[in-house]
Amino acid sequence: MKRYIVPDYNKSIVNIINSVLNYYSVENKYTTVNILDDKLGKNYKNILFMIFDGLGTDIIQKNLSAGSFLNSNNYGSYTSVFPSTTTAAMTSYYTGLSPNEHGWIGWSLFFKEYSRIVDIYLNQDSFTGQPIDDISVAYNIMPYRTIFEKIRNKNSDLGIFTLQPAHISFPSNGNINCKINSLDNLFSKASEICNYPGKNFIFSYWDNPDSVMHETGCNSKETVEYLQKIDNELSRLTTQLDDTLVIISADHGQTSITHDFYINDYQDLFDCMIMPPSVESRAVSFFIKANKKRQFERLFNTYFHDEFMLFSRNEIFDKKILGFGKTHSKTLDFIGDFVAIGIGSSLLRFKSMNSNQKRIKKFIGHHAGLTPEEMLVPLIIKEI
Repeated sequence: MKRYIVPDYNKSIVNIINSVLNYYSVENKYTTVNILDDKLGKNYKNILFMIFDGLGTDIIQKNLSAGSFLNSNNYGSYTSVFPSTTTAAMTSYYTGLSPNEHGWIGWSLFFKEYSRIVDIYLNQDSFTGQPIDDISVAYNIMPYRTIFEKIRNKNSDLGIFTLQPAHISFPSNGNINCKINSLDNLFSKASEICNYPGKNFIFSYWDNPDSVMHETGCNSKETVEYLQKIDNELSRLTTQLDDTLVIISADHGQTSITHDFYINDYQDLFDCMIMPPSVESRAVSFFIKANKKRQFERLFNTYFHDEFMLFSRNEIFDKKILGFGKTHSKTLDFIGDFVAIGIGSSLLRFKSMNSNQKRIKKFIGHHAGLTPEEMLVPLIIKEI
């Protein structure tokens, strides 16, 4: 059996962000991280919390030296949420809640309200690529209160800033959102805000090295160069700051992908299904005909047992794989009769008859599964 790691919601990114909520006197549902609580308790002028998409523990340990900024300031590994993917993990950062509670569990979700599977960050039909222009489907159905609203309510004099890539639409509600168009811009803006008067909480998200690894691989020359740039810029940034606690982590890691399986190629398996699969290509939700469940389970495990673990719907909820707390009504909608979770190096994909016009993207690295490479992220702390 290949090694895999399920989320530990007592030592996860949810717990990391709940330490921040606890520091700012916001009621929090999850246990906090002792080492981070201790650092936060020193009452720095600035708290700079930086998330780099895909910056897993494995990535920095394999591609950067032990003496690098990221490795030398690493206080240990924490699990991502499940699925280990940006939509689920970043929404957990933004809310302080688990995917079980907030409902934003994956990239492509079936909304019965719209009768379609939607790529929720791009707000487009998952198969045709057709944009849905009139409304944000996911936010319309699953709105949430951000940690920034909650922190503002308890800290009226605090400067609260979010730094996000310019192409991401992010609200200003309790926070001042700053659109960032490059890695250099990210660091210069963070440095600028830390010099503002008074106390500041700065939360930044940058969508790399994830995109680089998707296209070139987890240990490619391009990935190593990008990681080194992040590391060098972080080291330089800390020389420009004063009275600042810098916290760095990730939403998830990545693992190398060697094969794409298409469900369409397995007619006997496809015949068991009620509708196309959804959620993620390494965390796949299946809705199965009532009289075909045993057949589906047998066939799936025959074909894919080396690459995917098959969980029943009950196992997903009984084992709290999505997290604790009250289950969101849409989470109940999105989880089918079975969920296949990646433990190998493959993707499980589907091509519909109306997706011919949509380019099928090739991934060299990916995430959303339960391998250590995908699940473990660092907690990097620098006191200045």
